[in-house]
Amino acid sequence: MSDNSRLFYEFGPFRLDEKERRLLRDGEEVIFRENGRAERLTPKAFDLLLLLVKQSGQMVGREELMERIWPGTFVEDNRLSDNVSTLRKFLSDRTRNPQFIETIPKYGYRFVADVREVRDEAVALVEHTKTQIVIEEEIETLPADAANAIGHRFREKAVAPALAAAGTSRRLNPMALAAGCVLLAALILATYFGLKARTGPPAGKAPLAKSIAILPFKPLVSSTGDPALELGMTDALITKLSNIRQVVVRPTSSVLKYASEGQDLRAAGDELKVDILLDGKVQKVGDRIRLTVQLVRVDDGMPLWADKFDEKFTNIFEVQDRISERVASQLALRLSDDERDRVAKRYTQDAEAYQFYLKGRYALDQTSFLEERQKSVGYFNQAIEKDPRYALAYAWLANAHTILGNTGLPRKEAGAKAKSLALKALEMDGELGDAHMALGAVLLFHERDLPAAGREIKRAVELNPREPQGHNLYSEYLIDVGRVGEAVAEVERALELDPTSLGLNSDMVKSFYYARRYDEALTHSRKAIALQPNNLWVHHFAALAYAQKAMYGEAFGEINKALPLCKCAREEDPTLGYVYALAGRREEARNVLARLRKQTAQGEGDPFSIALVHTGLGDKEQALAWLERARAVRYPWLTELNADPVWDSLRDQPRFARLVAQTNIPR
Repeated sequence: MSDNSRLFYEFGPFRLDEKERRLLRDGEEVIFRENGRAERLTPKAFDLLLLLVKQSGQMVGREELMERIWPGTFVEDNRLSDNVSTLRKFLSDRTRNPQFIETIPKYGYRFVADVREVRDEAVALVEHTKTQIVIEEEIETLPADAANAIGHRFREKAVAPALAAAGTSRRLNPMALAAGCVLLAALILATYFGLKARTGPPAGKAPLAKSIAILPFKPLVSSTGDPALELGMTDALITKLSNIRQVVVRPTSSVLKYASEGQDLRAAGDELKVDILLDGKVQKVGDRIRLTVQLVRVDDGMPLWADKFDEKFTNIFEVQDRISERVASQLALRLSDDERDRVAKRYTQDAEAYQFYLKGRYALDQTSFLEERQKSVGYFNQAIEKDPRYALAYAWLANAHTILGNTGLPRKEAGAKAKSLALKALEMDGELGDAHMALGAVLLFHERDLPAAGREIKRAVELNPREPQGHNLYSEYLIDVGRVGEAVAEVERALELDPTSLGLNSDMVKSFYYARRYDEALTHSRKAIALQPNNLWVHHFAALAYAQKAMYGEAFGEINKALPLCKCAREEDPTLGYVYALAGRREEARNVLARLRKQTAQGEGDPFSIALVHTGLGDKEQALAWLERARAVRYPWLTELNADPVWDSLRDQPRFARLVAQTNIPR
């Protein structure tokens, strides 16, 4: 690098020369004149301006500024304010509607103007000769490639000849230098107008990211953590930012595993396959909530923005709005009016109701603890007592009943209650995607009203297109009605939004299998097993895919991996009996069949499993008879009759067609 090379920071009409510590405007040092006195920027004011400029767009706290500008020295707080006032005077800036320095009340300051870094020998040569070249302000908005083209051509046509004329001497020939500067002026002007004619108006500011993950908030003080609040802040911001269609936001389910302290942010970002991470800490102390947040670029770990908040808990919604707005601003996202409304939408104004809602969501997520999940019903009810118009709480109370109807609550009563609650939520807010999805789930899994379920789930996807579980639930509906090709596309879309989801990767294997795309099912099964080796359903569908390809040895291998996971007795496993039958090992298949029949006689087995083995053996009449018995007891897997290849041999049978119709599955 030449001795003449320097780094400059340009903003508006100003240029900051870090090496010579000067603030320039149009090539001349800025000097403030007042009452006949000429005043230059003081060293501390320059240091403050340089620090703010280097962190352009980021809030820099007052404490950090005091420590950086006056390290190890006790100074009064007004010293900082006085220096900011000095900078505004030199920059002709205003406190209200600032162009350069924005005050963040109680916290610090932010440099809001766009800053460009310039490091070039050519620029240094021009500065040393005090040559001024005035160009219309439009040139500042040239795209980056146009600016680079100007610099490259100048180095080739102006700097190189000037340096060549100077020979090997360190002192430049004045005539050569002058000629180079004149050429610089002409070249910049010619290049500018030439590029302007070719490129037209400058494009808008390019987004910094296509994807972002909001990691679970951690406690500011680990000994006093509040998991419900931490998860709630995470989920609230994910929900808000998911309304912006220009950026993909990873769902709550995909970030939960990063809830522990000491996460390597760049490693987490790489695993989640995102460009940007938001990491934060939160604490509720009495009636106040305190947060710190930072936005980090994954590829280099560079912090893009940081801020802290200390507010009354009743202001939590305002804090969430402010964080969402700042993230959108930092990512250079231009929100439509509809997106802006959705991001700013609040489902309740009652902080206590919101707190109970957060506790309900946290309890419902405890998939390994039935008692904790059952507590969610009480929390959601308390939220509704505090705010009877809290539609989101009704929707999730409906979800709680749907989920618990398969585990801890009587199924029929739970389904009826879930439907009533989902309808109540929609009565309050017909545009609430969560409520449409809750009603769709009840109609799909409890009432088996597939046409209505499809309409509700599709509407949920339309309202929340970035919610992966909506796409996945719609794929379940599509499988049930036999539209397996479309089902694959929905799971693929869900995986684009949440690529590390264990459940979605498992469902991708199932969807490929139902679509008769067996090779793809097996390929994806290996990816899914790499994420979660002990996934029962991946091994199950991989075994069936191998069986359909007549690769029976491999099918038995997958069954052997699945059996310990389901804690099934080998001699009573229907999938094993089915594959035995296909492989020609009929005696072993009949042994499994005998054990299954014995279980059923004792009231423990299920007719569906018996039908499966009979199908493998080619006993169509027996298979149909047992399927009809399965329908009589509303066996849940009957919903996939249209999709599952194991029943292909029965599809030409009138009894099978009637069975499908009676199970309320459109053909």
